[in-house]
Amino acid sequence: MDRIHNSINFHPCIILIMDWINGIAKHHNEWVTIVKGFGEQLYYEDIVQEMYLRVYKYKTKEQIYQKNKLNKGFVCLVLRNIYYDTCKQKSKVTKVSLDQCAEITSEYILESEFKARRTLEDKIDNEIKTWHEYDKLLFRVYSLSTDSMRDIAKGTGINLHSIFGTLKNCKNRLRLECEEDYKDLQNGDFELIK
Repeated sequence: MDRIHNSINFHPCIILIMDWINGIAKHHNEWVTIVKGFGEQLYYEDIVQEMYLRVYKYKTKEQIYQKNKLNKGFVCLVLRNIYYDTCKQKSKVTKVSLDQCAEITSEYILESEFKARRTLEDKIDNEIKTWHEYDKLLFRVYSLSTDSMRDIAKGTGINLHSIFGTLKNCKNRLRLECEEDYKDLQNGDFELIK
């Protein structure tokens, strides 16, 4: 520390702050032992570092030192409070054991679902390819845009009843061709989709 003071010209107030924080840091191993005594076996160094930050940010030398002697009881209180805060934060996290993870075959399910969705999409596309051009175009415009049937009628000049009837027929054709596969997808019966 003295080497740093000699090589860099710090403002005298900064040197005083560093000195009283260094006085607390001289007992670092003791603070670590105290935190371990609370039962923390993983984040004890983090808790001690957080204590240094809190003391520096919220307290003055006069509040930490009484009659030029470090008030260790106060530092222990700060450490305990930080430890309890970390315990609260840990309790909010849901833990999953490895045994539970082993039971889940998510990769297989995701792959099967992806293949089933792809198969159903291909089936829908193939059905749409068999339609008349007007039906294909109107159905794609309606399904890919956020416009209502009224908006499409206004924009294209096509009669609203014609649009409604065409879309109703298109949906019925898709329902007849793909409804069973769609229900299988919703129920998770991916292997039934062909």
